Amino acid sequence: MKIFVTGATGYIGRAVCSQLKEEGHEVTGLTSKESHRHILEELGVEPVAADLQETEKWKPYLQKADAAIHLAQDPQKPAEADRAAVDAVMDVFAGTTKRFIYTSGVWVLGNTGPEKASEVTPTNPIPMVEWRADTEKRLVAAEAAKSLNVVIIRPGIVYGLGGGIPAMLARSAYEGDAARYIGDGENLWPMVEIEDLARLYVLALTKGKAGEIYNAVDNGQSFTVRELAEAASVGAGQEGKTQSWPLKEARQELGPFADALCLSQNVSGAKAMEFLEWTPRAPYNAIEDLKLGSYAEQSV
Repeated sequence: MKIFVTGATGYIGRAVCSQLKEEGHEVTGLTSKESHRHILEELGVEPVAADLQETEKWKPYLQKADAAIHLAQDPQKPAEADRAAVDAVMDVFAGTTKRFIYTSGVWVLGNTGPEKASEVTPTNPIPMVEWRADTEKRLVAAEAAKSLNVVIIRPGIVYGLGGGIPAMLARSAYEGDAARYIGDGENLWPMVEIEDLARLYVLALTKGKAGEIYNAVDNGQSFTVRELAEAASVGAGQEGKTQSWPLKEARQELGPFADALCLSQNVSGAKAMEFLEWTPRAPYNAIEDLKLGSYAEQSV
């Protein structure tokens, strides 16, 4: 298949492009930075350099594609840029069988409580991602009207290859004498390893049912942030020392992102495992990777 990927040079995008190429697909990747073209070329991906909202620059490539995977985010105007990209795909793919995979995230569920949240759990998004929940509804409605072949993936907290949100914990330990977390650290993060996540995207291309949402979460990995911080501290050679960062202070530096990091979520990925035959097989869980793997002192 010919696949068009937005955010192709991002943390998740590179992993997805690599997996697509491994499976024999022809991939065109959108990057917002001209200087990142070489990253895609090295992966065997045809690069297209344009901002997400410059849709007229990349629509011609989208028109040639059999499917599209939307992974890009604009940190300056996240909602506006995302809507522009979705509008472009809906315009080009309307009334066709071409598959569109949209990336949402588990944060649209808000705090979930002790029971595992599934794809049918009502959304309760924090303000930072409220627009994502609205886009989910819009896309599901479009599929119901038979105007779009769409699948929605909600990644959990992505780890691996030394990147993602867990890298913030590791970095705080390297730069100070303890790994820093926000609040009391008792909140749960549902985890997914980046290469496992990439495999899920590829499976969703052909196995995903149109109009469905799949939580991309490894059911065996739900850890408190304090546990993750302790592991990051060990990996950085700080002997497990951690430090709480009061939420009020964190908000001053991180804004709404601080509240997102304080969400406590217990989320099930059973649907993807059952219906897409997705089997997470990361060599390390998130705790082990922070202690011994890609985030650890000996691996940096």
